[in-house]
Amino acid sequence: MKWYDTDPGKKIVEMEVKASTPEGAAAIISYSYQLQHNPPEEKRMELVNELILILELDKKSLEKMKAIFVRTIDGVNSSLPGDRRMEDEVIEFMTKSITGPFTEQLNALLPATFLYTYQGLSNEELGEYIIFLSMDYSKWFNNNLYDSMLASIEDSAERFGADLGKKIAKLEPVKRENRQWTEYNVENTDYSIDLPGEPEFGTQDIPTELGIMKMNIITVGFDEMAYMLMWVADHPALTQKLIDPEDLLTNAMNGSAMNVSGQVVEDNFIELQGHRGIEYKITFMSGRALMISRVLILDQDLVQIMTNGLIRDVLNKENDRFFNSFRVRN
Repeated sequence: MKWYDTDPGKKIVEMEVKASTPEGAAAIISYSYQLQHNPPEEKRMELVNELILILELDKKSLEKMKAIFVRTIDGVNSSLPGDRRMEDEVIEFMTKSITGPFTEQLNALLPATFLYTYQGLSNEELGEYIIFLSMDYSKWFNNNLYDSMLASIEDSAERFGADLGKKIAKLEPVKRENRQWTEYNVENTDYSIDLPGEPEFGTQDIPTELGIMKMNIITVGFDEMAYMLMWVADHPALTQKLIDPEDLLTNAMNGSAMNVSGQVVEDNFIELQGHRGIEYKITFMSGRALMISRVLILDQDLVQIMTNGLIRDVLNKENDRFFNSFRVRN
């Protein structure tokens, strides 16, 4: 890699070292805000995007983030007894839930990083650097360097997780409350559901463009999560056929996300006993908490089945039992 001993090479290395310092990282964030008001010229942006593409930095940055998270959890699990380990389903979902927000931040920060780092280069100089990085020997060097760095990151993350797991293992595990499941027939309706405890009843008046709607709410709450069944009888959008059913279901999902300032990470239209519906998952509290919900159109009623809490508490077999127990009797 003799090119790095040339004057252009030394100049670029100096820029990259400066940008990699804590002061440089802070300056990049500040610079990214400036770009919102003073965007770069089109040619400069094309060069930066080409640089990101050649180095595969979007893909590799995401891969590093996932490696740190998953290997840390693997390390924690290795130090815990089997009944206290995080299940694969939870790890997979948590990884997925943080991927979206991370990708959004990455897409905004990567261009700003290179625009700041190489601001001392002309377009011609930056173009020559891109040509150098496009060469087979440059790709070979950078890929091997990345593979070594990734292996080191994974090893460090797993060792950190193992040390953390040993400390967690010494703590008294949180004992879940004993839950007695019973079938509950909802009064004045044709549906029933299994509940893991004594329900609390409530109503809420919801102002809408169609007038005040009364929502009925049944809740069984625990310290770590809540089980809820909610419904609006004779929903005006259904009785008056004012909106397409799929639009109504989508609006219900988007309203749920807005209520908790969360992000929809999964959604699917479904059919249950001949009734149309939608099921979705929403992460909130910076990705630490999860809402799972199923909204159904039952003739002229809009029914929502929902659980929410911390991710590892919500993703469990009891949660599946709750959702799968809902039945329409007629």
